[in-house]
Amino acid sequence: MQSGGLTIGVHQCLRLKKSKRWKFRNMEHAAWSWNNGYFFVLSCSKFYVLCFTFQVPSSMLMTKLTLFCDGGARGNPGPAAAGAVIQNSAGETLASVAQFLGDATNNQAEYAAVILGIRKALEFQPTEIEIFLDSKLAVEQISGRWKIKDLNLKKLAEKAHVGLVQIPKWKIAHVARAKNCEADRLVNQTLDARGFKKSAFFRG
Repeated sequence: MQSGGLTIGVHQCLRLKKSKRWKFRNMEHAAWSWNNGYFFVLSCSKFYVLCFTFQVPSSMLMTKLTLFCDGGARGNPGPAAAGAVIQNSAGETLASVAQFLGDATNNQAEYAAVILGIRKALEFQPTEIEIFLDSKLAVEQISGRWKIKDLNLKKLAEKAHVGLVQIPKWKIAHVARAKNCEADRLVNQTLDARGFKKSAFFRG
C-alpha cells in the first residue's frame, strides 16, 4: 500500500530474543531501522513485538555524492575538454561524462568541468555533494574565498552556482592530480579522439 510516498506493510508480529524484547518494551511507538526500511513498534508482549513496516523510496533518502572534475586545453588557449566522474558514498562510480569545448583556456576548461559535473550530478537529486578538482584557482574562486577578476571566469562561476544552489549542502576542495586520474583520463580521451596532440603547455 502506498501512503505519502511510503510503502506501508501489513502489521507484523516479530518473535525476538529475550534481550531484544526487553529493549522494545521500553520503546513502544518508536520507529526503528530494519531490513532497508523501518518499522514502528505498536506494542510489545512477553514473546512478540507488534509493529507495521514501511519502506522509504530512494528519492526520499539522503543522497551524498562525490564529484571529481578536470579540464584541460592543448595550447592555452587551444582545443579543450572537460571530464567529470560521479561516485556515491560507497565510492562506486554512478556516472562519467566528458565534453569537447572547442578552443578555451585551461582555467575555462576547469570551470566547464565543474559545471558539466554538477549538471550530471543533479540527475541523482543529491542532498549533499563534495567536489574535487586539481585547479586551486577554480576551487578558491568558486568557493568565494578568492575574487574573480576575469569576466569570462566570473560568468562560468555564476553558471556553476546556478547548479550548486539546488543542492542543500556542498563543498569544493583541491585534490592532487594523482587522485583525479579518472577525470583526467576522460579529458585526454576526448581530445585524443579528435586528433589533437599534447603540447608542452597541456595541463589536462
